[in-house]
Amino acid sequence: MRSVWGKKVQITHGLEDSLRQFKAYDENYHGFSRIAAEFIDKLVSHYVLDDGKLVVAHAGMKEEMQGRGSGKVRDFALYGETTARQTIRPAGALQLGG
Repeated sequence: MRSVWGKKVQITHGLEDSLRQFKAYDENYHGFSRIAAEFIDKLVSHYVLDDGKLVVAHAGMKEEMQGRGSGKVRDFALYGETTARQTIRPAGALQLGG
């Protein structure tokens, strides 16, 4: 969605395909990318269920971030832990816990 808002992005991990699809939709449905971006931006970053026993997010969620809502938490939920150059996928990222 960053690309839709005119921000510079690194085109990796299939993003090229997604951007091409958005462009094709925009040609047939003017404004589709903006409408989709606005919709996605309104979604919550993660869900806390079962009295806090279950947290559902796109990426692993650090325990101290669970149940909080901020730009930092949202970015972490969407992209995982990152450095200036890459996304970090720690060993055991799919491990249940926290």
